[in-house]
Amino acid sequence: MKNVAFIVPKNEMLIQAEEVIKEEGLDVHTLKVVKTTEVVNEARKVIADGVDLIVARGLQASLIKRYTNVPVVEICLTSQEIGRLIVKAKQILQKPKPRIGIVGFPNMFCDMTYFNEIFDIELHQYLIEESDETQKAINKAVEDKIELLIGGDITVVTANIVGIPALFLESTKDSIRQAAQIAKNMNYAREVEKKHNAHMEALLGYSFSGILKLNQSGVVTVANRVIEEILGKKSEDIIGKNIQHVLEEVDFDSIESVLKSEKESYSSFLRINNVALIIMAVPIKVDNEVEGAIISCHKVQKLEQMESQALREMYLHGYVAQSNFTQVLRKSKEMKEIIELAKLFAQTKNPVLIYGEVGTEKELFAQSIHNNSVRKNAPFISINCNGMSEEMQTIVLFGNNYTDNGTEKQKGALEIGNYGTVLIHEIEQLTMHCQYRLFKAIKYKTLIQNDIEKTLTLDVKVIATSRRNLSVLVKKGLFREDLYYALNALSFEIPPLRKTQDDIEVLLNEYIKAYSSQYERYVVLTAGARKMICEYQWEGNLIQLESFCERMVLTASRRTVDENFVRYLLGQLYPVIRQIKDQEKVVVYKAPEAALIAELLEKHNGNRELVAQELNISKTTLWRHMKKYGVSNKYDI
Repeated sequence: MKNVAFIVPKNEMLIQAEEVIKEEGLDVHTLKVVKTTEVVNEARKVIADGVDLIVARGLQASLIKRYTNVPVVEICLTSQEIGRLIVKAKQILQKPKPRIGIVGFPNMFCDMTYFNEIFDIELHQYLIEESDETQKAINKAVEDKIELLIGGDITVVTANIVGIPALFLESTKDSIRQAAQIAKNMNYAREVEKKHNAHMEALLGYSFSGILKLNQSGVVTVANRVIEEILGKKSEDIIGKNIQHVLEEVDFDSIESVLKSEKESYSSFLRINNVALIIMAVPIKVDNEVEGAIISCHKVQKLEQMESQALREMYLHGYVAQSNFTQVLRKSKEMKEIIELAKLFAQTKNPVLIYGEVGTEKELFAQSIHNNSVRKNAPFISINCNGMSEEMQTIVLFGNNYTDNGTEKQKGALEIGNYGTVLIHEIEQLTMHCQYRLFKAIKYKTLIQNDIEKTLTLDVKVIATSRRNLSVLVKKGLFREDLYYALNALSFEIPPLRKTQDDIEVLLNEYIKAYSSQYERYVVLTAGARKMICEYQWEGNLIQLESFCERMVLTASRRTVDENFVRYLLGQLYPVIRQIKDQEKVVVYKAPEAALIAELLEKHNGNRELVAQELNISKTTLWRHMKKYGVSNKYDI
């Protein structure tokens, strides 16, 4: 305990403390009597000399706590010590159930809740925060008709002036021994913590990964040297900030799930300052309660550097991915989960398969995967083999060792995109022969040109997209089983807009804002118009919705766009052709209920009563539906 100081106000306490320290076999830094007026300066001196724990009493302990930043163990009178003083007070007063008052600082006393019952007295406590409050406390004691006061020097002197007998708050070795034991335990705990922190600092200092420690609120409390280098910031600019302001690319909802113990861990792939990182967040648990989290950021090993000439050719030919995940406008829970999955898939060299309907931004995801991987500075090549002959597919993908005249070699996408990414749209359109060659390239790094297997250093990531379920094609014998299993392990489906209606609202606002600004034609949608757009199926997804919004902004004749105009525009742009009585009929508004009403009106020659009966609704309700969907009855005169 050479880092502990005992500071006491009286010589009597100094003697008691010396005896306790000797009996307990303690070795302390300082033991001295200090005047209260000098206690703060003395405390600062011993702190500068290496003391990091002080034992003191009453006002002195309060002042040290207030004006320094070291822990203070307060010498608190034990129940035995106060009990002795009460017994002495009763002997002096010689009265049944005497009224006794005790004056002092709150940190000086033990719990005296049951003293009235134990000693058959009426005990009043007068707790003060400053010594100059003593007179006020004694005045209150006079009002309460206290018969004897117990307190410090000022209390005893003032009580005698007002004519109340008083006893000095004498302590024994008990309170000092209790304080010494607390100091000993605290010192041991601090030493253990110091060792733990030293181990932690060594681990953080020599770790090759960036480390961040978070508290329960997601605020950074520790940052090591490596994370400083990764972020390009000093620890003082990191510590004290919420993680979402330190790692802006991270999914904060997932971090919160870890901190709330809803997830056991969270991992993702990020690029920060052009450094590719795998991040992992795990909770810190104490007695099964989460007290924070550790985030480790591991640098991903770089690919072999391309030659500068190859890089120049890459940019010259436009083999560059422009998009990143920040450009994904859809914010629904389903989309956030897909984005996190795609980020994880960006870490691997293995192929990725993206399912999705037309307009679901499959290429944006493919480019984002490329730009969030170590291949970011390598070529990104996008090809679509739909409509190509087998010969053309072969040349475009795998190249050719010779041309018709046998004089010139043609490189295919897989060779041009070496060390980068090749995106193959609508992979189900590949012929079986090309599927075989692609499987060999993925699995064995073998490029087959002109039916000759050619082994070369082929390190290319393949991303494929499809609008059809490949497992169904495999069962029908239209897609190779081996290629399917090579692709399908890392696959995900981008949901269509009709399955994430929250996204429609977000995109609608973005598109209207963008086109209103572009064309300086500001429009406002009524609630009915907005509802109609959000309930529409949007089979063309984002492409269809965006082009519709542009048309709507350009052609709206009024600032306020209502559902009638939306219905008109939908019917004009996307009419549905239905087969009715062997004839193709146009349904003006593409809503299933509208189509059914129009079909039944045709079936019953415009008889609304029969249509209402078949729909099991009233004629009034039928009329309202016809008005809502803009369904006309050509049989009306």
